Amino acid sequence: MRYQRGRLFLGLQKTAEARAESEQALALAQETDNKYQQVQSLLQLAQVIANGAEAEKTAQEAVTLAQTTGMNDQLANGYLMLGNVRFQKLADYDQAERDYQHALEVAHNSKLRRYEALAYFNLAALRERQLRFDEADQYAERAREFFPKGGYRREADQWLMIAARIKKGRGDYDGALKIFQELLRSAVQSGDMGQAGNLHRECGSVLSVQGKYPQALEYFREGANYANTLHNATLLTYSLLNEANMLWALGRYDDAEKIYAQLTGADAQALGVSKNVLAYIQIAEAEMELSRQHFQEAAVKSRRSLATFKDWGGKADDLLSEINSSLGLAEALSGSRAHGRALCDEAVRLASVRNDPATLAFANLALAMALLEAGDAAGARDAALRAQEGFAHMRRADFEWRALAMAGKASRRVADENAARDYLSRAATSLSLFEQSLGAEAAGYLSRPDVQRLRGDLGDSAASATH
Repeated sequence: MRYQRGRLFLGLQKTAEARAESEQALALAQETDNKYQQVQSLLQLAQVIANGAEAEKTAQEAVTLAQTTGMNDQLANGYLMLGNVRFQKLADYDQAERDYQHALEVAHNSKLRRYEALAYFNLAALRERQLRFDEADQYAERAREFFPKGGYRREADQWLMIAARIKKGRGDYDGALKIFQELLRSAVQSGDMGQAGNLHRECGSVLSVQGKYPQALEYFREGANYANTLHNATLLTYSLLNEANMLWALGRYDDAEKIYAQLTGADAQALGVSKNVLAYIQIAEAEMELSRQHFQEAAVKSRRSLATFKDWGGKADDLLSEINSSLGLAEALSGSRAHGRALCDEAVRLASVRNDPATLAFANLALAMALLEAGDAAGARDAALRAQEGFAHMRRADFEWRALAMAGKASRRVADENAARDYLSRAATSLSLFEQSLGAEAAGYLSRPDVQRLRGDLGDSAASATH
């Protein structure tokens, strides 16, 4: 009964209640020496433990118990859960892949078709996170038919979510958004509030990477409303973080600051997340300070994020690249030019290892600014143009105009006036188009100190682009 209650709360995404019931279920199973129930309770408990190391230990205990007692179905299930913990809470992708492959082997040998399909599904999710979309497609295809035919609606919906994320990763934003919105309508109609909350966040994420900040903000806010209703700390944390990111992007710093204070003032367990998410929150706040041109504050908050990252002990190169970019830029713009440049160089290196076009474009933009501060205008222009190419490929007009403006500034420094005029004119046109897309929110965006500082370099080009 306790296990089933925990499972019910887990389905409702009420993690605190799910953990309490799962702990009670485990205690009862241990008292009665019910090994099967012990394994199930441990695996359910691993799902709701926010601390990655603790969750890993719990899942490993379940795997060991299933292995020693010959429970092949729960052994496959255990490897899947252990892989999920290492993938989602520790960002240990290599070990997660080994766990999923172990689950696949056990499931295949024991003819456990559902667990075999789940193993392929999780491998697809892992490859999507690693930006290896062709392989993600191949794994997803192997799991595609099983879930709908078997009547597993939730798993079938999760498969569609992976398919949508793959589309998003490939730049098919319309296709991704269509799938997420269809799933959202279905979740609302069926009364699945937890799924609806998550799908609001997914829709918002697609819109945010397109620079559609006002529309994304509405989805994130609605996701937070669902999280509050469900008392779901994890969903609330992600929704509020994304909401704050959209608010300051639109120049609404005071509103964003209140949310960041709420998040950074709590520990990871209270927020229902692992420490890597706390590091993301802290670096997002640092990036807001950079936008406000508060360079000392940005450096302090970036170092705080770095300390959290090290304490977490994860292996997320994309997060570490983002931290180095923010800290390096804060250092360069506050006078420590050589150190700032070195940090931005390292950010580009890490982004190259990750092979993430978005992270690499942002790292190159930060490097361009740091190089210009250090007096290397030629290097700054090269970095700015690499960033511009990445943003253009992603259709990110909100950042492409900034990269072009940096290329124009750098060209002026090397006395290449023809190139400077071309880049600045293109920057002004790109900015004008992005401004129009923001509608009524454009004034807030244009009021941002970082936007004003860079926009001032466009000169007459900005005026002509608006007419």
